[in-house]
Amino acid sequence: ETEVGPVTRKLYDELTGIQFGDIEAPEGWIVKVD
Repeated sequence: ETEVGPVTRKLYDELTGIQFGDIEAPEGWIVKVD
């Protein structure tokens, strides 16, 4: 099997959305590092 499952796809989409700023992260997930 070579296809990504629906749960894996949703997790990937959510996490990359947070990384790129397309989706707002839950409170406390993003911390600015100086």
